[in-house]
Amino acid sequence: MKPTRRDFSKARPAQGEQAGLARALSKLGHCSRSRAWEIIQAGDVTVNGSVCRDPERRVTLGRDRLAVQGRPVVAQARVYLMLNKPRGLVTTAADERGRGTVYQCLEDRNLPFISPVGRLDQASEGLLLFTNDTEWAARITDPATHLDKTYHVQIDCVADDTLLRRLADGVEADGGILAAKSARRLREGERNSWLEIVLDEGRNRQIRRLLEALGIAVLRLVRVSIGTLQLGDLSKGESRALTIAEVAALRSAPSPRSGPAIRRGRGVEAERLESASDSDSSPRPQPVEDPVARPPLVGGKGAVASESKLRLRVTATAETIVRSRHPWLFSDSVREQNREGRPGELAVIYDRKDRFLAIGLYDPLSPIRVRLLHTGKPCRLDDAWWRQRLDHALARRDGLFDDATTGFRWINGESDGWPGLVVDGYGKTLVMKLYTAAWLPRWRDVARALCEARQPERLVLRLSRNIQEIAATEFSTTDGQVLAFNPATGALESSSWAADAGGTVTFLETGLRFEANVVSGQKTGFFLDQRENRRRVGALAAGREVLNAFSFSGGFSLYAAAGGATSVTDLDISAHALASARRNFALNEANSAVAGCRHETAQGDAFAWLEQERARQFDLVVLDPPSLAKREADRAGAIQAYAKLAANGMRRLRQGGILVAASCSAHVSAEEFFGAVRGAAAAGVRRFVEMETTGHPPDHPATFPEARYLKCVYLRFP
Repeated sequence: MKPTRRDFSKARPAQGEQAGLARALSKLGHCSRSRAWEIIQAGDVTVNGSVCRDPERRVTLGRDRLAVQGRPVVAQARVYLMLNKPRGLVTTAADERGRGTVYQCLEDRNLPFISPVGRLDQASEGLLLFTNDTEWAARITDPATHLDKTYHVQIDCVADDTLLRRLADGVEADGGILAAKSARRLREGERNSWLEIVLDEGRNRQIRRLLEALGIAVLRLVRVSIGTLQLGDLSKGESRALTIAEVAALRSAPSPRSGPAIRRGRGVEAERLESASDSDSSPRPQPVEDPVARPPLVGGKGAVASESKLRLRVTATAETIVRSRHPWLFSDSVREQNREGRPGELAVIYDRKDRFLAIGLYDPLSPIRVRLLHTGKPCRLDDAWWRQRLDHALARRDGLFDDATTGFRWINGESDGWPGLVVDGYGKTLVMKLYTAAWLPRWRDVARALCEARQPERLVLRLSRNIQEIAATEFSTTDGQVLAFNPATGALESSSWAADAGGTVTFLETGLRFEANVVSGQKTGFFLDQRENRRRVGALAAGREVLNAFSFSGGFSLYAAAGGATSVTDLDISAHALASARRNFALNEANSAVAGCRHETAQGDAFAWLEQERARQFDLVVLDPPSLAKREADRAGAIQAYAKLAANGMRRLRQGGILVAASCSAHVSAEEFFGAVRGAAAAGVRRFVEMETTGHPPDHPATFPEARYLKCVYLRFP
């Protein structure tokens, strides 16, 4: 029996509902909100017969008459579709590289504007939803709903029970924990297996990255269900409307806007600041003469209209925090605001007496609601202000490095006055990474200013996983996007360099050559923050056998080899990381010290290897694990884990050996980490001498507590 189709003509936006003009056009199903901003500012939209260029003007659905290029905009029926996505298509409306898109499968339907709900990458297939109901889509995609998504995955090996447990227990990868909610075998052959993997969070390419971290290749990946909705026998490339019951079942997921469920994404950058309640009941801030000029880098696509500026008032505790120049304002510190805000617009912060406190970038999708740009007296944030801030950040690096080092950080987020944005340079390639949606409306303007200042050959855009969805759907922006800079015209143009070069660049660090995959590698492609500690290890390594645990791409090992080590062993769970280490050694084979050093690799869990491999002894052991405390609740367990790791590392040392132990966990303070390592050393029977402790390198300044994540201690055992 065919399922009953929904009568979509009765499912329309609520009449009488108020919204900003751009949001209204999106709600009515005319176009995406980012496209609405463009046509509004171009003068193509009228409200009640008059041209309106303010995307945030409040309109009432069903009462105000809206038109685009003279054609009335009426409420479109709500559409809910499911598609069996074929492999090889990308989940976007238009692809600048000319690849086929999922919309090709919908061309024969007479549909209003609809957007995909979530994404499947080009190589994946199966169940993909489409709708023009933005609230319904938000409930499905928000991590707070914990909606199960089931995948059938073919892998290139025979799966045993150990693998299934590893998938459920999780592994460290890309600086975080990747794990499946559950995993089981479906069937297996002589050389491959089919697994059923269930996820309840929406992290980008999670299954592929999880399996890759275990050294396993994905042959096929098919999404077969979302919640109770099953792909069933829908043919590949075919689509159908959802039934009333199917729509309702997915709608019943907990609302991401109700109660505590909205709290999500509180990683290293989002440790909560507790705000005491404020009983002050003075009136909302009234419109006053605003000291703030237009938004940064005016004239770009993301410019915000100067009318009806976003005004926020905060709790008494938050006032104190803002005045202390902490760069973050959390959502639960906001008492009142005059209207809804959108990602990237400037929010002006007032105290309880309606006096100016600060101004920052607004992000409605993050617990860090405002990233503060300026605190204190009112000032004008015009183009000159932003250019001066950029020049100041770049000037801080003057004289830090010579021609032997071409890889370093140009902008370090909040600590350089650019909250949620970092820029690393690898020779003639700049990599800009965004950690907040607040930069999405204006990233091209920032990129252009950077390129004008530094004259690179190309700029690569990297996006934190938590903003990749909105970047694609609202701003037509993707992680790993490459732009070529034309110095003659100042233009940024799409580039095919990533496809031609594989996304990999080669750069110098203290005269050593390293590769970095700037398009899809971790962070911006390399861990530049450990440069100074790598140099110290190189200076200590002469004549020693060295173990580099959690080695990643072998940075410490290569420095040790160049410093005269007799042998180095890279230990990492990732086969991909170990292959990168071997390539880095090959890049430096002309260096006689590197060529004369025996280089070995060992794939395995470093925690277990250090505890179980009792026969191997070394003269220098480097312990540089990924963060062991992703949130405050992990802190106590992480301190214990650091102590145990250090103790096991010490047992692998010969007499006269040196232990180098590092931590990148922001939730574990330097005092707590150093105390854990010192305590482990004191609990042993061997005498030790503390040689030194280190923190952040000069190109990674850390100006507030949450930014101080990196620490390292050196112990010698005579």
